[in-house]
Amino acid sequence: MIDRRSFIVAALAALLPPGASAAGRPGQPEPQTLDYGPAKLDIYAPAGAKNLPVVFFVHGGAWRFGKRSQVGSKPDFLLANGFLFVSIDYRMLPEADVATQAGDVEKAYAYVRANIADMAAIRTASSAWAIRPAAIWLR
Repeated sequence: MIDRRSFIVAALAALLPPGASAAGRPGQPEPQTLDYGPAKLDIYAPAGAKNLPVVFFVHGGAWRFGKRSQVGSKPDFLLANGFLFVSIDYRMLPEADVATQAGDVEKAYAYVRANIADMAAIRTASSAWAIRPAAIWLR
């Protein structure tokens, strides 16, 4: 279940225009790009991240265009507010049908759940990995 803070922060970040200023905050970190099978995903995590809630972002584009890097200032805003941000690519129409695209999103989410500790060095006190979904963000 998403708590109120997570929902509000994710909703506010969704309203940010692509070129929103991040003045007064350090620059956005470079994402770690990984191959999850059918496509790639980017993970934006602050240095030394520990047990952060994750925002899983599926870019817009009517399933026909767009790319995972079109995130504007969302990662900067979310990292500054204590979140880890994951943005994925998926196969596009017409080369892939809708069922294939849904499968790509499912595979990306499963990959993140299974590998988040190794991807972003997020560990709980017991050294077990943890993902606390803050939002699955479809745009």
